[in-house]
Amino acid sequence: MATESKANGDSGRPTVSCTECQRRKQKCSREWPCNHCQARKVAHLCHFGPKKAGGSEKAPADITLDAKTRKRDADETEEEQKAGIAPLGGIGDQGDGLKAWGYDPSHYNYNLGTLVSEMTLQGATTAPGHYTAAITEALKAFPPRFLTDALVQNYVRIQIYHYNPIYAPTFLEDYSQWWKDRASGEELSPAFTCLLLRVCACSAQYLNPSIKEKLVYELVASPQDLTEKYDKAAVKLSGTIIPGTGGLVQVQQLFLVASWMKSEGLLVESWHALCNAIREAQEIGLHKELPPGAATEFDLEMRERIWCLLYVWDWQMSKWLSRPRIVDYNGCAFHLPNLRIDQSDATPGLPSPFEHVRRQGQLVRILDSEVKRIGAVYAEEEIYNIQNKIDRWIIEFLPPHAFVEPDTKWDNDFPYVASQRYQLHSIGYMLKLDPVRSYLTKYIDVSKDKTAVDFRELALDCCFKINVAARKSFELERATNAKAHLFAFSHFDVATILCSALAHDKDKTLPRREEILDTIKVALDTLSELGKITKIGAISYGFLAKLVNALNVLDEEVPLSDPSSTKRSKTEALPANAEQDRVNISEEANSSVTGFGTTVVNNTSTEEQQPLSTPLSPNEWQFALEQQLTATNFDTFLESVDLNSLEPGWPDWETVTFDVPPGPN
Repeated sequence: MATESKANGDSGRPTVSCTECQRRKQKCSREWPCNHCQARKVAHLCHFGPKKAGGSEKAPADITLDAKTRKRDADETEEEQKAGIAPLGGIGDQGDGLKAWGYDPSHYNYNLGTLVSEMTLQGATTAPGHYTAAITEALKAFPPRFLTDALVQNYVRIQIYHYNPIYAPTFLEDYSQWWKDRASGEELSPAFTCLLLRVCACSAQYLNPSIKEKLVYELVASPQDLTEKYDKAAVKLSGTIIPGTGGLVQVQQLFLVASWMKSEGLLVESWHALCNAIREAQEIGLHKELPPGAATEFDLEMRERIWCLLYVWDWQMSKWLSRPRIVDYNGCAFHLPNLRIDQSDATPGLPSPFEHVRRQGQLVRILDSEVKRIGAVYAEEEIYNIQNKIDRWIIEFLPPHAFVEPDTKWDNDFPYVASQRYQLHSIGYMLKLDPVRSYLTKYIDVSKDKTAVDFRELALDCCFKINVAARKSFELERATNAKAHLFAFSHFDVATILCSALAHDKDKTLPRREEILDTIKVALDTLSELGKITKIGAISYGFLAKLVNALNVLDEEVPLSDPSSTKRSKTEALPANAEQDRVNISEEANSSVTGFGTTVVNNTSTEEQQPLSTPLSPNEWQFALEQQLTATNFDTFLESVDLNSLEPGWPDWETVTFDVPPGPN
């Protein structure tokens, strides 16, 4: 892929006006996107065509000759086919033969007299009507137009900003055209139809009350049922798309599979889905440099964005889930997108919606050779080196994302800016914690190892700051994005590490003990809330509560409501009888935690939940959870849980004595 380019001869782009400025007869700034296209928010239409080489234009006689030659060749080919004579094998045939053996177009054999295939940029074509039956079946899953519009608008206005896998202006244009083609009976793109189903599925995961009420009333189904319905339809259609034929749209929809699964708490499935998206991206050459002029500036920007997103996800999931990397980092190109397409003179200084992903991609490149897997032991020099690199990365943040005294002027009008800030803060501190994490998972003799004491205090500071950023992020997005993976993971990871620190603190020398206990309390409270709407939240809360009780952490009186309330003792940590009017289990909670679903009947503009079967009451749910947490042996419980990144944090957990409270009689 090309790096950030300017309209000059050095980069292979001619110093002429873009096609839009030529059409409008305007003076062009000659850089992409140009001043006029950027102001009109049509950067995707800003193209700089290749310069015509001198003397390369053909005379009318040459054009006539070429036409006659093409007609003669076509006639000869037709005669050979009628006679049953097989073609001798031209350029296209050679490419097809290599493709049949699975060669990538970058293989040197493709250079034996062949040209770069358009498949590298747009995806190969298939015969007309190939996907007709599959698309017809997929269309049955879509709701009526006005409800599909509501889901799409909900996604592009709120949900898209979490990762920005698509560019909203062009997506909405294609969406409008898709409906026109559908109405006129034109053949629909299978990749875009699948992408649209994915958008509906992701949107249905996070609905504001008004849209939720409308969907439930019109479709008589819960949001969870709807999101699963759209996902299943997309899975079926996606399975019919031939690899390498869907272009960038196919990569985007496959990424949304991983994103959807991550929000549903299906982490292992999400990692496998990410692998599919990366392989499809490699199939169309997103991991490689393109020759100058091979794609428009807009196409290059979109390719760089989606590859950056896949690159970051692969690095983070492989690291925090202790899984192998999917991308061969030594054999791929990686250029950060320039994000100029999102800049506007009306809002100078406003971060791009993709800024947080670009910053994470930047950090991945900085730390790629430095950071090891979670639980690895770092030398003292390595720790200082990593901390310094992350600190330099933080200094370069835009003012709205600053770690100290950030500029918050955009927060009200553009809420995604605050969301980006807290996400970057969490990621930054999690990576600062990584090399010193082991100092919270082992015994430290403060009288003999001053360096270890310093690193332990640094690790504690990172834990507290991760907790603050995660909680602020949760408070900001709990109404529209509560299923986001980072909320549960940040609280769960930090709290388990702090429990480990308490377990190994035999001499009671661990500093900032009250902050540790309060952080664990905040994690319990947050995961308890998430446990009512997500499976991963319920599982995380159950494990952490079990761990807290087993370690007797609550003997030190962790407050379990808010810090200003009366402190509770360990025996009150998991109350069996919570106040009925304070606990409200949504239909997702019943489905995810207790296994029951609900339907909603709306006769008076208010939602009245009616269970399909008898659900657990809030008190019963709380008591059942307490039983599950206390009735099993902790050793057996640990053996039955996939700890993923937590496992290396307990290198000698067998040596820790756990006081497991008895279950209820």
